[in-house]
Amino acid sequence: MQNKTKLINLILLLCMLLLHQTVYSQSPYVPLNHWAYDFLERMETKHAVRGVLNHTKPLSRKEFANYLKQLKENVDQGFVLNKVEQEQLSFLEFEFREELGKEKSQKLKYRSRIQKVKNQKTIKKFFPSLFYKNNRNFISWQDEQIKVFFDPVYRYKINYRRPDSTNKPEKAFHFTNGFQVWGYLTKYFGFFVDVRDNKEWGDQKYPLGNYTLPGLGFVRATSADFIYHDETKAYLKFGIKNFQLIYGKFKNYWGSTNTGSLLLSDYATSYDQLKFEYRHKKFKFTSIYAFLIDYHFQLEDKLQDKKYLAAHRLEVAPWDWLSIGLSETVIFKGRSFEPSYLNPVMFFRSAEHYLGSPDNMMMGLDFKFTAFKNIKVYGELLVDDLTTTKLGTGWYGNKYGFSSGVFWTEPLKLNNFDVRLEYARIRPYVYTHENELQYTHYNSALGHWMEPNSDLFTFSLKYQQTRRLSFSGSFQYLRHGANTDQKNYGGSFDEYIVPIDAYYPGFLDGAVEKNQAIVFYSSYEIIRNLFCRLSIQGNNYFKKNGKKIKTTSLSFSLGINY
Repeated sequence: MQNKTKLINLILLLCMLLLHQTVYSQSPYVPLNHWAYDFLERMETKHAVRGVLNHTKPLSRKEFANYLKQLKENVDQGFVLNKVEQEQLSFLEFEFREELGKEKSQKLKYRSRIQKVKNQKTIKKFFPSLFYKNNRNFISWQDEQIKVFFDPVYRYKINYRRPDSTNKPEKAFHFTNGFQVWGYLTKYFGFFVDVRDNKEWGDQKYPLGNYTLPGLGFVRATSADFIYHDETKAYLKFGIKNFQLIYGKFKNYWGSTNTGSLLLSDYATSYDQLKFEYRHKKFKFTSIYAFLIDYHFQLEDKLQDKKYLAAHRLEVAPWDWLSIGLSETVIFKGRSFEPSYLNPVMFFRSAEHYLGSPDNMMMGLDFKFTAFKNIKVYGELLVDDLTTTKLGTGWYGNKYGFSSGVFWTEPLKLNNFDVRLEYARIRPYVYTHENELQYTHYNSALGHWMEPNSDLFTFSLKYQQTRRLSFSGSFQYLRHGANTDQKNYGGSFDEYIVPIDAYYPGFLDGAVEKNQAIVFYSSYEIIRNLFCRLSIQGNNYFKKNGKKIKTTSLSFSLGINY
């Protein structure tokens, strides 16, 4: 009994020592749309930061802080940043100051516009002391153990779309309101809550009832004039040194492709999940057990059917100039708990065979190569099903997709300029399954947003004129072999093959649809996370019947923390 008590005390002591050494290892994630991801990619491509494991997203605030420390050390040792990059680095040191250990403002070079305004003599007397106490967040509160940060979420967007068939533009409006709360509960727990309500209205008429739309979850229309939809992302993190355990509702993005990951992207709405992470300077291991909605249209309010996702991923950087990611995912339903898939180190393909092969299982491989300064080469391979003896025959059961790209920073020595070229291709029937286990959540793709039997070419340019102001432009060419009323050519997420369908479909067989899009985009940050955005887009869409539809659209938005 005494030996047992001593053993328990020893275990408790070791846990306390581990916890004592932990400093914000459980830090919340950086939202997937934050510009810090683009900055980190540029710095790695320019060799200012090396060995970055950034293809398993989202990254935590602590991970970003570690890369910023490496960047700052390299700058102190002589690596030259231009003026805009220096401003971006200073701002990010301000943004991640808790994780960098720079909580005292005198250690920071950056001074926010809010800080400058509220310190003016005429304003200082009247500025409420409750707001922007830390010069960053709208409301903040902290003591020795707890830190809580609150920010509002608002966005108003207006879009004008003019089809070539009419001189009258179609107007659409989108209003979002909500809030973000995040912080730390001691050094062991972190949390994040993001609540958003959305209303959309305009010239178009909406079908009445409850349904879903691409990229969204539950949508409700009580009038033909508008729709409502909402989304809440919320999670709690527990961390000890390199280990993380997260439970909550949020998105993931696994892979190297910029326009949409083939295996696990952020296109669908967020989903509940239990997530485990282990981080090392040379590798990162992630395991997910998630709960999805197998959506079917219903006239009345009713609990939707469930399906489940198990996924794990190992991202390794054996050298500073190369990283490789290996991933597996499996979709299953009919039972909420499957021990074989809960095992984070289980080989899912073997487990699926052991269980009788009833589930929708996929494998992914991605890489990035940054040996040459200012050039990043990357790609992905997705394997849904594969029979090697039938490779090259066009058999429908060989279901795979791939993507590749090149990212070039400062081409021809043009400061703050970036060029990107990407190509993605998905064979027919990819993501589909005979047991109605489609690779979707709320009817939106968990992988790439384009349907199977499609390819996409993208060319884009970006210019960062100042830290706050950026301009970009892109050209996209999408081709899709759609199904017809008579036959399935493997061009839909929702339709699996039946005996009358094409067993040896050629790529882009079926009714070919094409879309050419040119987009110009600008963004200006007025104060922290308050963005004014403008985009102009022209589309040439060729329908199944060969008819061409030309549209031009203009959108403007003003939003904070959106």
